[in-house]
Amino acid sequence: AHALAAAGDIDRLVALDEQVEAQSLGAELRQGSTRMGNAMLNVHLRLKTRIAAEYLDAISEGRAFGHVAVVQGMLWGQLGFGTDQAQVMSAHGLCTGILGASIRLSVIGHIDAQAIYAQVIPRIEAVVRAPVCDPEALHSFAPQIDIASMNHETDEMRLFVN
Repeated sequence: AHALAAAGDIDRLVALDEQVEAQSLGAELRQGSTRMGNAMLNVHLRLKTRIAAEYLDAISEGRAFGHVAVVQGMLWGQLGFGTDQAQVMSAHGLCTGILGASIRLSVIGHIDAQAIYAQVIPRIEAVVRAPVCDPEALHSFAPQIDIASMNHETDEMRLFVN
């Protein structure tokens, strides 16, 4: 939401990008986020979405990282999406990503994934209705995920590309 609001302000976007970098503890999580953000930027460079080239320049100069949350908000703001629309698209991507991974790991089946997604929709709606906090108040506290990610960095076996 903050990246969407700052869609034309490179300095503000870079500051948000730096905050995401600092709050992403696991190297694989940071790398995955910037890999997805850069891929999205490169698609929008070819689509000639205004600001994509400028932000890619900031990344190549080492001024920005290109984390996916910042890139999504920035691009969606440039494309005229509203905050609610961007939040719903982001939540959808997160949910389908987690459910897709669960299916690939054979934890759940396709029907289960659809049922879970249907159960999550009211929560997504509640989150979208809630006011967005200031960027300085944003945080993540998922120690089990952070520890698992850090342990995964040194594992020899890989479940997915990252």
